[in-house]
Amino acid sequence: MRPADCLKYERQSNHAVAQARDIAAAVLARPPSTILSSFAAIDNEAAPNLQGDIEMILRTAFPVAAAALLLASGCAQMQPAGAGASATAQMSPTAGNKVSGTVRFEQSGDKVMVTATITGLKPNAEHGFHVHEKGDCSAPDATSAGGHFNPGGKAHGHHGKAERHAGDMPNLRADAAGATRVMWETDLLSVGSGAANVIGRSVVIHRDPDDYASQPAGNSGPRLACGVIVAGK
Repeated sequence: MRPADCLKYERQSNHAVAQARDIAAAVLARPPSTILSSFAAIDNEAAPNLQGDIEMILRTAFPVAAAALLLASGCAQMQPAGAGASATAQMSPTAGNKVSGTVRFEQSGDKVMVTATITGLKPNAEHGFHVHEKGDCSAPDATSAGGHFNPGGKAHGHHGKAERHAGDMPNLRADAAGATRVMWETDLLSVGSGAANVIGRSVVIHRDPDDYASQPAGNSGPRLACGVIVAGK
């Protein structure tokens, strides 16, 4: 299953759960006497209404279960138990900004799954998103993180092409609330070993979108957030 499919089923499952919760809350908000009398068929007018609500909960619960099972099986295939090492970058805003979140790297065979959960972005905008060479976010503008992580010595490029930095990743697309959650898989990074090991590097989020062409870094503007990648979290 592709990362995009996993996210799609997760959203569907969350939506179904929310619907079931709202319906159940509406039923439980009724006075206990009404609910009990409806079950006992004493209140003939309330009984059909309660029965309909219960039937709706049951109809909603089945899609929830199906979506959850599909999500679990699909994501389990993407991230099997014991698949490999993991690492995390806790993103902190640079001076004057408010972007924060978590970026997780998980080794699965010869590929790495990157999962980012970010808030505080400009709403409905794209932002450059890269692994940088130095694990140092100490500068107020995060320039201490250096340039893009590029163990292969290649030119900057599109994340889907062979000619690119190992640290070149897809732009983050923020929703109307300035938040995003993405999953992406790459074969140019590793976790814990090799020249492409991300541990000890950093993740940087930029103000502007990466144009995937300008050298050396895609013209993605100032750095909004930075996080050092550490093992095992």
